[in-house]
Amino acid sequence: MDNKYFKFLYDCGFGDNDHVKLARYLHSIPFNWTNDFDGNRAYDGLAMRREYDKPITDVNKSCSMLEFFIGFAWRLNRDMVGEISCSEWVSIMLDNLDILRFTDKQFGSSAKEDLNEILDDWVSCRYGSDGLGGLFPLEYPPMGEDLRDVDMWVQASWWYNENYGEY
Repeated sequence: MDNKYFKFLYDCGFGDNDHVKLARYLHSIPFNWTNDFDGNRAYDGLAMRREYDKPITDVNKSCSMLEFFIGFAWRLNRDMVGEISCSEWVSIMLDNLDILRFTDKQFGSSAKEDLNEILDDWVSCRYGSDGLGGLFPLEYPPMGEDLRDVDMWVQASWWYNENYGEY
């Protein structure tokens, strides 16, 4: 792994020094998706390589989970909500998945097993129809939508509106 690139990603996505082991582990796992539109989120992850000035030589290569979270957060900050920083978006997503609790002090082999299960459930859309257990849980999904059927960009938009929008 390119340590300078990893440091770049970590600095973009984390506002602390407590989650290095979590970030390294996320960087070792490929990001997969089930909703067709979420392929765009993989592109966001790959785009972080361009932000770092590292050319993307194989567009078919998948991004890592870490690149996904930071790339998606980067895109949300840039294109949707500029007042929430990239690291805040990462924190929101990881906290909603209940994996931000894996600090370097708590990170061990059982943490990896728990992480794999949590990430597998999330990627496989085995979370609540209201998004609980996913990236952007909602108290009031619009029109009773099942968030498991909605792509992540729309989920993020609804989550932002519910938490920061004016009603």
